[in-house]
Amino acid sequence: MSKSGFLSQLFREIIIPLAIVAALIGAVIALRWGLEHPIQTFCEDLPQGALIETVIQEAESKGFIVMRDGAASDRVSILNHQAPFFRVTCQCEFSDGGLQTKRLLQAD
Repeated sequence: MSKSGFLSQLFREIIIPLAIVAALIGAVIALRWGLEHPIQTFCEDLPQGALIETVIQEAESKGFIVMRDGAASDRVSILNHQAPFFRVTCQCEFSDGGLQTKRLLQAD
């Protein structure tokens, strides 16, 4: 086999498939970061003691999905989006009307 034939075969059988796999992995990482970064920033920026109404209004204005957790009116979950993959929630717990704890959790 000639050198150019070997390089051509190497390129076709190894380099192109590896490049495709790397591009797919990169696309998934970029998609995940693009979906998670806004909710992560939102959750980190919430000030301690913020009122529940203020947190809900700000979350809805940014396009996040707000859910009150069952009968516990002092807990709110804020989802980054509605689709079933790469969902992240900012779970906020309130006491005496003010934000006490917040944490970022995987929702899927």
